[in-house]
Amino acid sequence: MSSLLLTLAGACAPPDAPPAPPPPAVAGQPDIVLVTIDTLRADRIGAYGDPEARTPTIDGLAASGALYRDAWSPVPLTLPAHTAMMSGRWPTGTGVLDNGAPVPRDLPLLAPALAAAGYHTGAFVSAYVLDSSWGLDRGFAAYGDDFNPDDVSRIDRLDGLSRPGRDTVRAAAAWWANAPSPRFLWVHLFDPHTPYAPSADWPPTADPYRGEVFEADRALAPLLAAVGDEAWVVLTSDHGEALWEGGEPEHGLLLGRSALRIPLIVRPPGGLSGAEAPDPGPEPPPAPVAPVALAVPTLDNAATRDAPRAARVVAAPVSLVDVAPTVRAIAGLPHEDADGVVLPGLGLGDGPSADRVRYAVTHTPLAHYGWSAAAAAFGPSSWVSADPDAQRFRLPADPWLVAPSAPLPEDAPLVADVDRLLGQLRAHEAARTTADERARLEALGYLQAAPVAPPDPPSARLQLPSLHAFRVATMLLPDHPADAVRQLTDVTRAAPTMTDAWTQLGLAHALAGDPAAALEAWRRAFALAPDAPITRANLVLALRAKRDLVGAAALATEGAQRFPDDPRWYRFLADFGGQVEDPVAVKAACVRGLQIDPRDPYLHYMYGLALLQTGAPETAILAFDAAKEHGSRARDIDLWRGKVFQQLGQPDKAVAAWLDQARATPTDLRPVALAAVLLADADRCKEAAPLLFTLRSRGGGGPELERAWAKCGG
Repeated sequence: MSSLLLTLAGACAPPDAPPAPPPPAVAGQPDIVLVTIDTLRADRIGAYGDPEARTPTIDGLAASGALYRDAWSPVPLTLPAHTAMMSGRWPTGTGVLDNGAPVPRDLPLLAPALAAAGYHTGAFVSAYVLDSSWGLDRGFAAYGDDFNPDDVSRIDRLDGLSRPGRDTVRAAAAWWANAPSPRFLWVHLFDPHTPYAPSADWPPTADPYRGEVFEADRALAPLLAAVGDEAWVVLTSDHGEALWEGGEPEHGLLLGRSALRIPLIVRPPGGLSGAEAPDPGPEPPPAPVAPVALAVPTLDNAATRDAPRAARVVAAPVSLVDVAPTVRAIAGLPHEDADGVVLPGLGLGDGPSADRVRYAVTHTPLAHYGWSAAAAAFGPSSWVSADPDAQRFRLPADPWLVAPSAPLPEDAPLVADVDRLLGQLRAHEAARTTADERARLEALGYLQAAPVAPPDPPSARLQLPSLHAFRVATMLLPDHPADAVRQLTDVTRAAPTMTDAWTQLGLAHALAGDPAAALEAWRRAFALAPDAPITRANLVLALRAKRDLVGAAALATEGAQRFPDDPRWYRFLADFGGQVEDPVAVKAACVRGLQIDPRDPYLHYMYGLALLQTGAPETAILAFDAAKEHGSRARDIDLWRGKVFQQLGQPDKAVAAWLDQARATPTDLRPVALAAVLLADADRCKEAAPLLFTLRSRGGGGPELERAWAKCGG
């Protein structure tokens, strides 16, 4: 038992005091529910005209609400889109342009404003990409994001960890039932996101994306039943899904209609009454471009007609940035500091002007592939988009943006808008890593492996073959890692600035049993994107595997400074302290990490080990109990709880903990031996003898056991 810390990895300090209760509510403040369904195309909902959709819950909401038929997302990525929605600001104004980017602490958000006005606030999210680590939890008294650190440590992309919508709804409905009014509840469902894997209730030969939408709709039904008819309900999505429109399989790279057009439905208390909109007839669908080798046989990528059905159909041009001003108006709060406007058709405000220009950007091509970022501006009669290769489309004659119009300068204001947005994206990229940070990383040798990026990155539209080759290669993981290594190596040769390809190549090498090659690939990924949490975490893990704890700790320490709301870096630092048997360092890391996330079972566990090592059993037992309460997966936690009770002079509790441990890990003889020796030393031979016989029959030995056997085994 000389090294408690080397045995595992995970625990920390007591949580902070609970937040102060909100101020008294203002009379007449209504309850408000915001539902965001990730990756949901508007034209895959029955209320928007899809005859194949099975969305009775959403359709029922529209039947008594206002449906916005021309709603668009300003960015096709989850965290940036939700940040824009919660702040009411365009993405270039929030500074959050990628998943994993920390939300600025001075960015005005919806929840803090509502909490200050007397609302009880709760949020329940279904994907790690919206974890509290990134900062959107600010202002929420309850934030349901219970993702186990063991699962977090295994993901290779931030949207790679999620939970079913039904579980999120169950937690949200329980919160709603116990929170007093006025309440603001945000519920996020992730089901339509890839991989498309609907339940057995969805026909296996039917469109799997529609099946995922069906799952989200079904999960939503209990929530709306719990909320009832007296709350405002706002339902929307962060972005759509390309489904191979323009050659893009999912979202994030191109600014096409399928990835940007979103549902937006608002139902006031008691609902609205009105007639359904007339059917305007079919629209020309986008041409399918899915390569045969990558297409899911049953995936339907054809567009459906725009045929909305709702109590009130609103045709005004609206955006996701209009959600925060609208919710503020519902709560009776000012909203003048937002870029968005109050949604029309609800009696809350005038809505957008007829000549409104909306914007969309994506930084993903540059941040993850080394291609050009893209921006777009669309007004009532035209849409201008640009990466380096500018295009202009006429609306509404070409609603799917199929045929570019010329010449581009005909609409000079929109061109200027796009140029401004592209300039802001380039400035953001240039400022991602400061000169001091780059100097430190260069001194450590972490940036020397970066391929030289071209001064004018190519358009993502022109690089889709490389994207498709990358997707084919990643499909070989994890079943055929050696084949994935070969194909990903080819991809990185053809596209050396593709950060995601280097990341996946490192994973392939690791799965193929080549940690040195994995380290080199992850070093290259980090050199390309030193501010991305995934590339940094992968490199930290690779350095740890190489036993370079100094380098790993330096990167983790800097990660904690760059991502101050992410406790993962303190988990790393606690683990490194355990590796070198430094309980003081472990305690310091755990205390800091648990200030960020007091529910982290890993940090509680490691904190308990450090306290046990330093002779503080009274506090150690609290840490171990907290680790168990929050879902620790440490397999030997009761072994150490028994040691704590032994130090506290509570032998019965020690024996009970060790016997619990023995039942949980029957091949581990340590807890049986500890219980047997303690009982023998206490002259409780009747209880010790069966344990000693078990140990002897299974080959257990050692001086202490021999002494106990001599005393109680006869």
